[in-house]
Amino acid sequence: MKKHAYLILAHTNHHQLQQLINILDDEKNDIFMHIDKKSQLSPTLFKVTKSNLFFVPSVDVHWGNITIIEAEYQLFEAAIQSYHYAYYHLISGMDLPLHSQNYIHNFFKKHEGLEFIGFGKKNWNIQERVFCHNFFMKKLRISNKPLRYFYKFLRILLNNIQIYFKLITPNKNYDAYRYGCEWCSVTDNFVRDLVADKNRILSFYKYAYCPDEIYKQTFALNSKYKNYIYDLDDEFHGCLREIDWKRGRPYTWKKVDYEYLASSNKLFARKFDEKVDREIIDLIITKIKNEESQS
Repeated sequence: MKKHAYLILAHTNHHQLQQLINILDDEKNDIFMHIDKKSQLSPTLFKVTKSNLFFVPSVDVHWGNITIIEAEYQLFEAAIQSYHYAYYHLISGMDLPLHSQNYIHNFFKKHEGLEFIGFGKKNWNIQERVFCHNFFMKKLRISNKPLRYFYKFLRILLNNIQIYFKLITPNKNYDAYRYGCEWCSVTDNFVRDLVADKNRILSFYKYAYCPDEIYKQTFALNSKYKNYIYDLDDEFHGCLREIDWKRGRPYTWKKVDYEYLASSNKLFARKFDEKVDREIIDLIITKIKNEESQS
């Protein structure tokens, strides 16, 4: 059985990250980690016993802009240079699997060749998010709330001006555009073709709004991989992620949610935060260990 690659975007919570690494640490996996350049985390803090653990060059990641794609490409490129993995799982450092590695590997073996990417269904403004030059993207998550809202207002105002005066030209790089969950599980061929298209993608989405939620979906939909998408209609079933956007942005799972997560048909969940509720993390890890002992 071919190995899998876990690609982790991390920025905080050393103890929680090590717990995540521990449950991914399996001879069937390699782990690649990107640590945000602003983070105080050090690669020397993390240990594995069965997997190979690689760290990629750090990008100064800012919410909602091209730097997230740049960090993802650091992970994708490092992974394909290391091995031809069966699947590449892009996850956050605040995610957890919901099942053992044997269960996860068997699932993907059964569905070999399919791409697990989430496609959203809500209406969205492609002109604003993709074709406009979105200004102040690095300012939209600053701690000063009044200033943050001011920059948000300016971004929207300038976008409306661009649209009203027809200062934008729809880009014909793709026939169709879609958005959805950033996190995915995709095949070796998909990743290699995505990396081959890196320069065009980075140039095209340079000024886009939250392009990390657009570029993989749009790439897949305009390629041969459209025919291999696991589920085009249900976003989180499609990417096998349990994420709750109704109670938060996204909601942080708590102990009270354990039964729901334990019975989920998804393979991964986000987000967890040991500073909010450490018990739910311990409960999920105990569930996985029990599953491993029974397999």
